[in-house]
Amino acid sequence: MLSFGKQLRAISWGHKFNADLTNTLEFKDGVSRLPIFRVMDLQGKILNPKYENIPKETLLKAYSLMRHINLTDGYLITAQR
Repeated sequence: MLSFGKQLRAISWGHKFNADLTNTLEFKDGVSRLPIFRVMDLQGKILNPKYENIPKETLLKAYSLMRHINLTDGYLITAQR
């Protein structure tokens, strides 16, 4: 079951997966857990004004890559069994 922490600062998928959420894209050294970067909340509201004017082509390419990676991951997990 997918569940969200208070004010959507964290996400939990059952007891095996927990992650923090962030709306700023920054890289830190020595971090044991990377947060999940997001641009919009669940209602479609842009969380950081810096990302309001992303070109449609960039968004479509990002979505396409995310779908491709998700499908490929599923194939590789199945092949590994």
